[in-house]
Amino acid sequence: MAQRLLLLALTLGVLGAACGRADDEQQLRVAFESMRTALLDRDYSTVWDFMDSGSREALAKQLRDLQGVEPGTAQHAAAAASLKELGLSVEQVKDLDAGEYFVAILEGLDRVQPDLRERQLEETRARTVTELTVDGDRAEMTTMSPSGAAETFTWVREGSGWKCKATSVGEGIR
Repeated sequence: MAQRLLLLALTLGVLGAACGRADDEQQLRVAFESMRTALLDRDYSTVWDFMDSGSREALAKQLRDLQGVEPGTAQHAAAAASLKELGLSVEQVKDLDAGEYFVAILEGLDRVQPDLRERQLEETRARTVTELTVDGDRAEMTTMSPSGAAETFTWVREGSGWKCKATSVGEGIR
């Protein structure tokens, strides 16, 4: 009798873990589709909502550093040149918060590189999830474009939802 109870408890534990993984995978797929829809709709503030806290803080630090650059310095000139490539100026970002800065970067890319952005968005639209691995509060999602280009995204559980770790938004703007 004790062995049967132990076997039942172990079986229920394994089934419960499998159901938990299936729920996580479903939540991740929904989060990915929601983020992709926001990106395709150019609803960048919603995309920002899908970014994990580490990515948000990294961009916030980058923005604080940028906002602290003294006019007339070499740093200021470099920052101005980088921002100019996005159709922005140091003065325009002085009063932004990190979320607004994120939106400004993506809107800037839309303005100054419209053909490239359209190709990127078309590729994003056509991507399919080919692999999804969940390990506790962390997940790796690999997507594939029709051309065969694979891209892996890292997701982390924050609160009751999944957030995506940013890879390069704002990289190089100092």
